[in-house]
Amino acid sequence: MNYLVGLAILPVVFLLKFIYDKDNNKEPSRLLRKTFIFGMIIIVPCIIIELLLQKIFPIDNNSDLLFLFVCVFISVALVEEFFKWIIVKIIAYKNDEFDEMYDGIVYSIYSSLGFACLENICFVLMYGAKTGVYRAFTAVPSHACDAILMGYFFGRSKQHKCDGDNRTAKKYLFLSLFVPTLIHAIYDYLLMSKILLFFIIWIVFVIVIFIICFKLVNKCAKNNIKLLNIQNSIVQTNNNYCTNCGSTISNDDNFCKKCGNQIKRL
Repeated sequence: MNYLVGLAILPVVFLLKFIYDKDNNKEPSRLLRKTFIFGMIIIVPCIIIELLLQKIFPIDNNSDLLFLFVCVFISVALVEEFFKWIIVKIIAYKNDEFDEMYDGIVYSIYSSLGFACLENICFVLMYGAKTGVYRAFTAVPSHACDAILMGYFFGRSKQHKCDGDNRTAKKYLFLSLFVPTLIHAIYDYLLMSKILLFFIIWIVFVIVIFIICFKLVNKCAKNNIKLLNIQNSIVQTNNNYCTNCGSTISNDDNFCKKCGNQIKRL
């Protein structure tokens, strides 16, 4: 049993470390632990709500492909992604430690992989090592990809919120839930349809999403932006560098791309 639990946890640890190591300004361990633990806890209400919703939106023995997608979207993907999302929203989004664009990805990963960790342990204990190996390369990375997309939009939302643009912030906040829910639903739907063509499409879909998310993580980590209250962080300069952080700026820049300060020309 111990080796099965280890097999279930291993891909989670690997992905957490991959995301964590790319964060140059590490998040407080207490917040990360809290986010991860609550990510595990939410699996209980998720199961309850999914079972209740599947009485209305059944996913088993559903021959209507369009209705099957609706059922998967509502009774599986939306439920799971909403609970992961609400953990990040409550614990991290309004916290002052969420002060960089990349932080959205970090906190979303910890919430989602907390969920995936407990889910994976249950599956591996029930179905054995082969299931653990299969899920290590499919389901667990898929949860991570959903989290990366969620976190990216969380970061964009927080950025616009700090800029005082609440309307755009709300738009990205909506996308931080909708986009991972849609990707999750497509992933499950293509598998649950039990159609060979859809399975082939699923393989291509998984590869494409994995590549997109890998590139997105690297891009966000490399071009990480400090989130500041722009209204209180105006840099006045006639030079070609930001007087706050020293980064080079162009004449067309209104904001410093590194520290996020607004540039006001003298």
